[in-house]
Amino acid sequence: TKGGQRGFQKMCQPLKQCPRSATAAWCAAEAAPTLLALGSSANNAAGAFSDGPGSATLDFVNFDLAKPGLDMDVLASIATEGGRRFSSISWGSLGADTGM
Repeated sequence: TKGGQRGFQKMCQPLKQCPRSATAAWCAAEAAPTLLALGSSANNAAGAFSDGPGSATLDFVNFDLAKPGLDMDVLASIATEGGRRFSSISWGSLGADTGM
């Protein structure tokens, strides 16, 4: 039915968006549950050419659902050495319990 399709489409709306192809990892610390690391994706051949060789970054963003809109605030951005891109990212909890 049309009413059911509209309900399904409404449920499939994005929560937030990232304007590029990225590899992602959630912060492991309980104190920062909305912190997300986004690394320029190594799996995006088009991005490797269109972004340019020196534009690969590791960004830390705030995935805050309480903030209206689709955009995420970039809290910090680090250019990678030699424009290296990420095929995976892992965020561990080493030092999370000790504050180190």
